Amino acid sequence: MLSVRTNLSVNPEAWKDSSSEEEKALWARVEPCFKASDQKYGVAKHPLDEAELARQMTELGFRDISTGYLAQTTIPDNAGVDRTLAQDMIESGRQVALDAVVLARTLAPEALSDAEVERLRWLIDPRFDRRIRLLQSGKRIWDVSASVLMAVRGRKSLPGQRF
Repeated sequence: MLSVRTNLSVNPEAWKDSSSEEEKALWARVEPCFKASDQKYGVAKHPLDEAELARQMTELGFRDISTGYLAQTTIPDNAGVDRTLAQDMIESGRQVALDAVVLARTLAPEALSDAEVERLRWLIDPRFDRRIRLLQSGKRIWDVSASVLMAVRGRKSLPGQRF
């Protein structure tokens, strides 16, 4: 069982503040559609904290339960990260933002016009271009991003089966 622990994630606050007011306003119109989709499909409908997830598995008859975490960090300004990898990290952030535009268009075709979708894409690119220029000039802004994935494993025998 895998669970993204959003309460243990770190997002680059300073970098988010670099979005223009126009970009923020367009995203604000789409945000209710993302939330409605999550509700429709039951995303995070039954959240469990780290301890509760293992307890629930025990109650459901799982044995030999183990819990672990995998942390993924993206820190282009870290010492030891070469410029090519740092630029790739920034570009992956750009791709995530652009993919979110496609998802927004799919989930909420009525929220933004075709022209507004193109405008949103046009607003995203310069923000990431600026970040790459900062990287290339040697200016560090420490846009730290980290997410944590929790993996819980256990065994459960099928009816009539013994371990």
